[in-house]
Amino acid sequence: MNYIISKERLLELLKAESILNVLEGDGVDNWTWYMKGRRQYLKEGAETYGVNIDDNEDFDFEDLAELALQDFEEF
Repeated sequence: MNYIISKERLLELLKAESILNVLEGDGVDNWTWYMKGRRQYLKEGAETYGVNIDDNEDFDFEDLAELALQDFEEF
């Protein structure tokens, strides 16, 4: 499937990917608060789409991205 996004949104995504690569390279996943903050981010993101993840420990960023596809036009 293909989706239409604006140039501005594409630039935001590419910037975020670069920042994430640096953080992961610096070992952010070893920071003590990382997992708690990550889970809270996923929970709040899923709630934006009316999804409760309290009983789904396997819910991850890929799942959140799938929900976010609703925000984009498919062509």
